[in-house]
Amino acid sequence: MKISFAINAGSRSLKVFVYSVEDRKATPREIANAQIGGLSSPKTSLTYTRGNEGIYKSHQVKAEGQDDTFSIILDTLLGDEQLDEVGSKSDITITCHRIVHGGRYESAQIITKDAYHHIEALSDLALLHNGAALGIVESLVPAPEPSKGGKSWDTTMGLTPLSGLPGATRSGNVDPSLVFHYASDVGKLSPASTEKLHISKADQILNKESGLSTLAGTRDFAAIQEPIVQSTHNTLLHSTFLWTVFAPLLGAITSRSKVK
Repeated sequence: MKISFAINAGSRSLKVFVYSVEDRKATPREIANAQIGGLSSPKTSLTYTRGNEGIYKSHQVKAEGQDDTFSIILDTLLGDEQLDEVGSKSDITITCHRIVHGGRYESAQIITKDAYHHIEALSDLALLHNGAALGIVESLVPAPEPSKGGKSWDTTMGLTPLSGLPGATRSGNVDPSLVFHYASDVGKLSPASTEKLHISKADQILNKESGLSTLAGTRDFAAIQEPIVQSTHNTLLHSTFLWTVFAPLLGAITSRSKVK
């Protein structure tokens, strides 16, 4: 019997499905799955199912990034005494990863030195995915040859994270005078201020009350994406956002990458 992990590292979530494979001709049998969602949000949670039994549902966890997230899931699986098939890391025979590959491959590929570096070179096309995915690959097997490990070499951010792409609650690029049109007293201290930390209302609006949560009413990308296929109106809004906000920033990064 062999144990296989199917790993899907997203921008705000990580999903791991565990399969038992009796032999090459047998259909893999799912024996467990674990996923952590809400990365970069205040409510990062773990959901874990063993067989048909739900062990954790929306269990609050603290994870700084995908590396932490995978460690939490791995510890959850290895620490489950009732998951007899997986007692240590050495029990994992095969890991399958869902990674952006640019259309080069038409079927599953073994991650060789060439495949690894090809995927790494495409990180600028999948900034929030490939770096995280390659980090997990390296945590399971050593990276082929010297490697940056998918580390970021460029960003749309400026002096602060407010510049560039909109975040879950951050505004992204806006006209500097916009905040003054929004309110006349934005220079005053926000109720969130403390004796040692002075936060203006402008800071509060741009950092905590903007971005996707304001544009779409939620910071959940899955919830934002789902209505697009159901409504022509939503599709038009989505396309407008991509071409007016996302595309120019992506174009700038692509140009800089060619110079580097």
